[in-house]
Amino acid sequence: MTDLLLYAWPAFIENNKEIIVECLIGALAGYIAQFILPGRGFGLLATIIIGIAGGFIGEILLGKYLHLTHDPLFDEIICATIGAMVLVIAINLILGRNKDGHDEKDVYDWENE
Repeated sequence: MTDLLLYAWPAFIENNKEIIVECLIGALAGYIAQFILPGRGFGLLATIIIGIAGGFIGEILLGKYLHLTHDPLFDEIICATIGAMVLVIAINLILGRNKDGHDEKDVYDWENE
């Protein structure tokens, strides 16, 4: 049974190459966006989902206008990162308060320590 799975793996990758690349770009874009922007951390799976959704948002907002480099893959990573940053800002604004109704402690606020 495992032999069949090992032989089917290259065909699966070849048939779903675009989806796999989009997921990897989304994961990278989500990680970069959460690294750049302060606020709450969402976890690995949520970061990947935010990055993929941010890639679609970035493509809608900037896809036709953003051509910074001659490499389309790098342009897509930049576009997806900007879209993920917009999505992270929106999520942080919506979820800005914790369960008790208090503002979340900013991890970059060193003056109050």
